[in-house]
Amino acid sequence: MRRGALVVAALVVLGCSGWPSDLTQACWLDDDQCASMAAKEIAADGPLRDEAMEQLDRLCMQDHPAGCYEAGMVRGFGKTPSRARAAVDLHKACEVSYGEACFQEARVLDGSGEGQDYGRAAALYATECDKGSAGSCTNLGYMVERGHGGAVDVPKAATLYGKGCDGGDQVGCVNFGLMLA
Repeated sequence: MRRGALVVAALVVLGCSGWPSDLTQACWLDDDQCASMAAKEIAADGPLRDEAMEQLDRLCMQDHPAGCYEAGMVRGFGKTPSRARAAVDLHKACEVSYGEACFQEARVLDGSGEGQDYGRAAALYATECDKGSAGSCTNLGYMVERGHGGAVDVPKAATLYGKGCDGGDQVGCVNFGLMLA
């Protein structure tokens, strides 16, 4: 809080006109708030979208997990996806077990086009499935059923769909039911 007050006082003394944006203020005060607010600004396609992306990049370059996660999500699933860069950002957050970063990194790698890597995606899904991520079990089941990153293995896919369903993933339940039909 003090840091923010000092910055505002410095702006007044230096004669800077205009009040800094809420995003700028959040980034002065707290890195977690900065990452959250920047992600919201980008999702809303707000006027500070470019500044918000710069803030996320700054945070990620400083190895801040939330900054890397949010930057990766924007790049992986935003308006203009850059899957290869998204995988790098999400991997940094995954390395420190930040939230769903490993699951999201796998989703980026499992996608089509630039940055696709079925082998890494399958390995991440398997690790997260073993940790109890129902969505990871379901997505790995889908990959195994179709032979993405390895041989087709329908019984293993059914087991993975069942595990996803047991964990509460509705897509896993539907796919498991289809395998039984």
